[in-house]
Amino acid sequence: MTLSAAQIAQKNKLNNDAAFILLAKIVFTGNTIYLANNSDDVLWNGYTWNKTAFSIDSIDINARGEIPIFNAEIQNVDRALVPYLDESSGAQGTSVTFYVVDSENLSETTPYLEVATFVVGCSETVDSITFKLGRKNPMMQVYPPYRFMKGYCRYRLFKGPLCGYTGILYTNCNRTYSECEERKNVVRFGGFPSIGRGGIYVA
Repeated sequence: MTLSAAQIAQKNKLNNDAAFILLAKIVFTGNTIYLANNSDDVLWNGYTWNKTAFSIDSIDINARGEIPIFNAEIQNVDRALVPYLDESSGAQGTSVTFYVVDSENLSETTPYLEVATFVVGCSETVDSITFKLGRKNPMMQVYPPYRFMKGYCRYRLFKGPLCGYTGILYTNCNRTYSECEERKNVVRFGGFPSIGRGGIYVA
């Protein structure tokens, strides 16, 4: 990665009113999300990076250039990312690339720093999502990537946008067909009752 003369001069200033902004590009299956850890949206490299509070652990690159596993926590109070987690089975196969850019040189398409990672684990709370990130391990990749199961719902969030249950009698679900039937919500069941016994992997 080669910085321009303007970027080098900006970086080496003793006094600087500009801010380095951390960006995150999250590539789910079929969807790409652009986030900026900033108080305002950021227009960079032809995309609008939406203002979102997130934090990452310190990244220590060893002498062999290896990047260890680290966590990135993304605020998700509005639950906007939950459908993407549901559709990707908990962010399986998702890549996350971080960029550091300068607020006064957003016309520069070369970032000061770029770190490419893959999601190796994911957890969520009421208002945040935590990705465990590291290098992609081909031995842990699910292939074919989708699993269709007879009696088990693939939607992770009960009463979420994909589940669609709006009743008040139940506050949880074990994601089985029988429980969905009990809640009279089988029209939104995320499994595949007609495929026969067990489950089957398909591309």
